[in-house]
Amino acid sequence: MITPEIKKGKYTYYSCFDYHKVHKKRIYVREEELLKPIYDVLRSIQIPVNIMEWLTKELKRIHENKSVFHQENLKKLQKDYDVLEDRISRMYDDKLDGFISEELYEKKLKEYKEKQRDILIQIEDHTKADEDFYITAPKILNLANKALEIFESSEVNEKRALINLLLQNPLLSGRKLLFSLRSPFYMIAKCGQNENWLPG
Repeated sequence: MITPEIKKGKYTYYSCFDYHKVHKKRIYVREEELLKPIYDVLRSIQIPVNIMEWLTKELKRIHENKSVFHQENLKKLQKDYDVLEDRISRMYDDKLDGFISEELYEKKLKEYKEKQRDILIQIEDHTKADEDFYITAPKILNLANKALEIFESSEVNEKRALINLLLQNPLLSGRKLLFSLRSPFYMIAKCGQNENWLPG
């Protein structure tokens, strides 16, 4: 864990909190030196305006196409549910009229109710996955694009929260900060290394 300390009332230095487990002595690093690779990373995930516009249009197009597919799937699931409901109703009438036994009725009722429960779970999962994607994707792109601006204008605690969101396993090795970018920010940075901003 890396912790900050203020020296001489104005300079912030960082050091490894559990340094004795990793280093022979506690090493202090100036904030400017420590944050340089973080600033580099924040710049690497900034998305150019034309790419951001294209991504926004693509997300909208995908959303529209997926919406049609999503609605068709939901209709099919609802139809399957209604068919089972109709069977339960007719089976109940058959039981009352003496066409099927109580034992067979209970057995089939249990089977149909379990199928209905499975369908309801699928409907719920389908709806949640659809909502999550269209809430999360634009937020991630927006955060990646504004991360540098947010970081520069944030207080220490907010900076720490943003770093924890973007980076995984930050470690102070001597005077060097080692870390890896969390997914999907890693992929955004990787795309940014290509001239046309496309993966691969």
